[in-house]
Amino acid sequence: MAGILVVDDLPVIRSGIIHILEQNLPQRGPFYQAADGQAAVMQARAHKPDIIFLDIKMPNQSGLQAMSQIKAELPDTRIVILTAYNEFTYIQRAIQQGARDYLLKPVRPQHLVEVVEKIYAEIVNERRQMKTIDMVKDSLQKTLPVVEANLIENLIRGTLPESETVEETLALLGKRLNRPAVILAKVDQLENLLSVYSSSELQKIYHRMVEIVRATMPEPQRSLVGYSYPARIVAIVSCDQALQSVDRLYALSQQIRTRIEEQMPFTVTIGLGNAYADWHSIPLSYAEASLARRTQSRIASNKSLHIDDVARLPVDKKGGTFYRVEREQELIEAIRLHNLQQALDLTTQIVEYFIERFKDSEDFINAVKNNCSELVSLISWRWSGWAAKNARCWMYSISKSFR
Repeated sequence: MAGILVVDDLPVIRSGIIHILEQNLPQRGPFYQAADGQAAVMQARAHKPDIIFLDIKMPNQSGLQAMSQIKAELPDTRIVILTAYNEFTYIQRAIQQGARDYLLKPVRPQHLVEVVEKIYAEIVNERRQMKTIDMVKDSLQKTLPVVEANLIENLIRGTLPESETVEETLALLGKRLNRPAVILAKVDQLENLLSVYSSSELQKIYHRMVEIVRATMPEPQRSLVGYSYPARIVAIVSCDQALQSVDRLYALSQQIRTRIEEQMPFTVTIGLGNAYADWHSIPLSYAEASLARRTQSRIASNKSLHIDDVARLPVDKKGGTFYRVEREQELIEAIRLHNLQQALDLTTQIVEYFIERFKDSEDFINAVKNNCSELVSLISWRWSGWAAKNARCWMYSISKSFR
């Protein structure tokens, strides 16, 4: 938008106003003119002026009729009514329809210049504000993926105790979660990826993975997708509509794996957790998805496995990993609350479960060691802030149980 349009059926009025503008405000040009309402609408469409000086009484189409059309098509254009002393009723109607100001004819040069400069000051200020708003929006759009990733980390770790914090962050992201379940995808043969790509290249790869998974979501506004170290993509999805059944979760995981394989130089293995009533149980669903993924990766890579199907798998000769994830969650909570005796008892139960499950395995010792190692890694990763004394006591419990 640029320039000023002067509309009046009298040529002397039009030329007089334009002469004043050219003499005093040449930088506000170009200047256009029209002799009636119809011509005013056509000129406004063609040039999209910043300001229109519009006479009320004109042939063919009145100023009020023209203003109604112009404001509908160009709402940001400022319209100043040109009127005589006996037309104040029309002025009131014009102001109600969106006119910015009015000038009495004959127009005084000083008043005309003051009105134009005042309006342009408003335009400059408004454009500056809009530019600032656009910059803030752009910055926010760049920040939202980080906010989403941080929310995911806090949800899967269970480190957001206040419901208001979660709800406010979800609202900021324009998201909502109902009966959330976790989908966890991890790169197969990660060591090969690390040996080929630099850190900056890996960041781009992980970012692209997030984009692929996010684009695969059937209900983007009802899911969260983000990167989680190391080389994991975590999706928290709502399971009350499009993903109500385990079969649908499996179908979605297949789409994710296929799209990643088509667009990236590697494959992924996916674990699926159960859906629960609210976000407070997301840590449990994440632990289930992590366990299912670890189990599947030992059987065959580039597959998906739901936690409910883990128990149905036979123990393989390499000692496939499985134990009751509820015990793992109870252990995490016990150590978080510094209830060491309960933590020791739970650890003993878990290790004894490992021993019973893998007692007939050809590689019994390594199978139990591997499962204990995974348990230590998971607990340490999620609760790295424990006091050293508590950590030593818990590690001693594992060592004692294993012996």
